[in-house]
Amino acid sequence: MVRDSQKSKVYKAERSVQTLLSDTEYKFTSLQQCIDFVCKIECSKWYKSVGLCGHNISISDGRGSSRARAYCSSNRICLPRWARNKMTILHEICHMHYTSNFVASHGREFCKLFINAVKRWIGKEEADLLRYAYKTYGVKYVVRSN
Repeated sequence: MVRDSQKSKVYKAERSVQTLLSDTEYKFTSLQQCIDFVCKIECSKWYKSVGLCGHNISISDGRGSSRARAYCSSNRICLPRWARNKMTILHEICHMHYTSNFVASHGREFCKLFINAVKRWIGKEEADLLRYAYKTYGVKYVVRSN
């Protein structure tokens, strides 16, 4: 299993961006809106192009949980009320792609995919903010070639 050494840095960087995106445009008021957003992503060419097709993701309401979680073995995302926003949903969807013991859960590959997802589903400006936050917090997101 690969050590997830930049997890806390990733969370700090994402929180710094989310505080800037506190508009209602980025948040969902109901679980159904979250489900609709995920369905839109699953039906997209982008979803297939990054190798996520085949994952029919179900959304649960996250009652009793303080954290959003991706359960890759059951293709389920758990979303407490605070996590019902585009950034968190995209973060959890990106976890569906990297379930291997050979890649860190919040490693370079994950972070690169997440920036790509934010650019596609939220916007270029927001992806640039995330990239800047990653640099500020020392998050590695450029995948090295072998």
